[in-house]
Amino acid sequence: RIIDLAKEKERILAQIQNQILISQSLSARIKNKDFLKKAPKEVVDKERLRLKGLETKIEELKKAIRELK
Repeated sequence: RIIDLAKEKERILAQIQNQILISQSLSARIKNKDFLKKAPKEVVDKERLRLKGLETKIEELKKAIRELK
């Protein structure tokens, strides 16, 4: 199967942008003092894990872009 490298790169870049937007939103929520005060500890911990997962995914996608070159 032949892959169009330009289209694949474009697809991955779009994924990176999407993951970054979600990550920024989640990061802002985690930094929000009201959220930290009101949310149960389990929810805060879950959101922190989710953010860490997003950051890992972003790095994996960036690596994929570098490997396409």
